[in-house]
Amino acid sequence: MANFYINDTTTAGESLLADVIGKGGIFTPTRIVVGSGSMPSGKAAKDMTTLVKQEAQFPINKKKRMADQSNALIGGAFSNKDVTQGFTLKEIGIYAKAVYADGTESSEVLYSYGNAGDQGDYIPAYSTSTVVERQIDITAYIGAEATVNLTVESQVYISTDTFDAANQGIENSINTINTDMTEIRRLIGNIDSILDAINGVVV
Repeated sequence: MANFYINDTTTAGESLLADVIGKGGIFTPTRIVVGSGSMPSGKAAKDMTTLVKQEAQFPINKKKRMADQSNALIGGAFSNKDVTQGFTLKEIGIYAKAVYADGTESSEVLYSYGNAGDQGDYIPAYSTSTVVERQIDITAYIGAEATVNLTVESQVYISTDTFDAANQGIENSINTINTDMTEIRRLIGNIDSILDAINGVVV
């Protein structure tokens, strides 16, 4: 996985967050984008308003406020199924907007931006032998005071790894229940044996 060692909330993102807190809106992450552009000379991550060269975008399938309450884990499932020409994944960004109580919304902005420089990952063009599917999770600062929309759309695709992990969790829970039921049956059997022994005693 690319190492996005250059990573920050953008100036536009900070303004959005301040607006959310000041007006009582809901911070709403909308999508994740990835690109192949290099960091522009003389610019910092905070200055970015778009990716230098966007290559793909994908919906968000994970929104989770972290224990410190000031950061959120925002993720999505990336696939190269629409990639027709290989590229080096160097850029990543989260777009977000504010939703207000009266139903109005702010414009969508590039909330956070990251660049991996020369530590990017090569993504091949899609074919049956070069399928790339990965869950990409990003830690983003959201502040402890902001209200965050943590709802994930029901039709959003989840990666194979995410599905397998969830499925394994369900299987483990079922196995635990089955084990518990076996133990309960054993205890009931013991109780029945004791009752039979008691009933068989003649006073």
